[in-house]
Amino acid sequence: MLTQQTIQHFVSNLQHQAPFVENLQMMTTDGLSLHVDHHHDHEDTVSALTAMLYSAAQNLTKYLGAEMPQGMIICSGKEHTYAIARVNDDCVMGFQVPVQLSTPQALQIVCDFIDANEHQLRVTH
Repeated sequence: MLTQQTIQHFVSNLQHQAPFVENLQMMTTDGLSLHVDHHHDHEDTVSALTAMLYSAAQNLTKYLGAEMPQGMIICSGKEHTYAIARVNDDCVMGFQVPVQLSTPQALQIVCDFIDANEHQLRVTH
């Protein structure tokens, strides 16, 4: 079941396995905020990019004839790489990584973590 405790556990484990992840934000696929890191200055930028990238992913998904966005969308800037990843049918996360650390291998660590732990963030109906 999705609770603040399970969200915090998920976030803590991700930050332990992928310490390069900054400004992590979790939200439902309906846009309800579940978790926001308050440790960094770019919180508003990541929040806006998360919403924009998820909206773009939904539109692209509809255009391609699929039901839900899959995988990770990455937007690389001068100083940071911003990414959004669909955790499961219920949750999405957005985050940033310093551009020098945003290698395919580093982003794969995040994808592998999501694959192994997405079951923790299920909304029970």
